[in-house]
Amino acid sequence: MKTLLLAAGVALAGSCAFASVCTTGTLASYEASGFSCTIGNLQFSNFTNTDSAQPSGDAIGAGGITVNPISDGFVFSASWSVTTQSNNTSSSQDDTIYYTVTALNGVKIDDIFLSFNGSFVGNGSTGVTEDYCLATTTPVPTCSDPSTPITVTNPPPDNPSQVSFSPVTELTVSKDISVSSGTDYSSGDSMYPSEASISNVTNAFSTTGVPEPGTMLLLGCGLLGVGLVRRSTRRRE
Repeated sequence: MKTLLLAAGVALAGSCAFASVCTTGTLASYEASGFSCTIGNLQFSNFTNTDSAQPSGDAIGAGGITVNPISDGFVFSASWSVTTQSNNTSSSQDDTIYYTVTALNGVKIDDIFLSFNGSFVGNGSTGVTEDYCLATTTPVPTCSDPSTPITVTNPPPDNPSQVSFSPVTELTVSKDISVSSGTDYSSGDSMYPSEASISNVTNAFSTTGVPEPGTMLLLGCGLLGVGLVRRSTRRRE
């Protein structure tokens, strides 16, 4: 009887398994084949990244970007930072992050929010541009009908930026994060190197609708299965 109870508990808990919850990690870990995770009623998957820099050895890359989950999206953190080179040539860094967002449990996505904390000195500039495709899991830019990009820039006027649309169950996004130092700038009788930096980029998604009651039933099912396992274990002690 104890064996049957234990087996039933394991089977019941297993039948109610959920996708893993998003946790803090490098973008490289999020790029793992088949990786997906959830935040509330949103599932995130298909992460990829492309990078470039001038000089080329200064590229950040997925291993240098930390993904920090928040209640409705992510904060992407890295040391994007450039300074005019000694020969008065501009330096730059650029990362483009791609992923898919899917709404779960009967809700839909109706909003994208984008912001960052860029700063600059002299001729430097920073910016983040987000392209997105609605109602598809086909990656940007290969999706057939990319929507008008969201752009946040420093200097202003566009930081932060937000866009609303008719609710959809899935979409794909690409975030182009860029910093450029520009050339030296003059102050008084002297020339100084220009600078530009970004350390955090926030990307969030709003949902509409009420989660299906089945979500709570699945949670209860999983807790019941775990309870049966613990009960059986205690009886054997």
